[in-house]
Amino acid sequence: MSDLPMVAEMPVKPTLAELAKPAPAAVATPAEIQSPVTQTNARDTLKEIAAGPEKQKVDTILTQGTQLLLDAGDHRALLLALSRQVDSTPIGIELRRDTIQMIAEIKPTKLTPEGQEQLTQLQKEIESLKLPKTDPSRSEFAKFLETYNKEFPDKAVDARTIESVRTNKEGAARAITDVLQGDTILSAKLWEQMKGEKLETPDVRTPEAMLKVAGLEATQDNIAKAHKLYEPPKTKEPIAMGDMAMPTIMITALLAILISQLSTPEGGGGGHQ
Repeated sequence: MSDLPMVAEMPVKPTLAELAKPAPAAVATPAEIQSPVTQTNARDTLKEIAAGPEKQKVDTILTQGTQLLLDAGDHRALLLALSRQVDSTPIGIELRRDTIQMIAEIKPTKLTPEGQEQLTQLQKEIESLKLPKTDPSRSEFAKFLETYNKEFPDKAVDARTIESVRTNKEGAARAITDVLQGDTILSAKLWEQMKGEKLETPDVRTPEAMLKVAGLEATQDNIAKAHKLYEPPKTKEPIAMGDMAMPTIMITALLAILISQLSTPEGGGGGHQ
């Protein structure tokens, strides 16, 4: 997507730590805000994967994919790590599905020959799983936004913005990113949806935390690469996302939020805390 936002241009808004905080008590619980189950083949397949042996295969692919992108210094590693630790909620399933599809679409142009071989193997494993792709017109993220509008009509997300999620409109990620960063209640509800019944919210705020949720060993090499990934840009040039193939608006916006924290003192900033 050539029209994706240049992340460094985004206003400095709530940090990941703030966005991950639970919403106020008056806000609907995750169970209340979740959309009704839509009986589609895609949903049924992903539910089976979430509950059965295939989940381990998906987790392994996400871990291996995180290592591969970490080695390449690719910021999409943050998204893979996050996806590995979300719960099997509708939003969580959609996030995992979109992220796996992202791996399937990655081009090996910036990888070493060894990395290219590893990526090819991962993509073959993904193909063998026969996972359904997300149908943007049935987006759980769009349903989540509509349900939020009913709960908080005074803070409603613009209908055109929600429609851009369903049509996967090119260039619309900036609008979604701004909405999520500008409304802390909405962002908190989204993190709650991803966390589901898990005790802890997936934490990718520091290099060490990212390695942990990704299921990677904290070797000296991995730690060094993770810290390098979290270093704020050395120049004022924004981190470009134009060459990062992303299958849906939701994960494009989530990655933009994660990356935007790297250039703020309150964000990841190398994780030196």
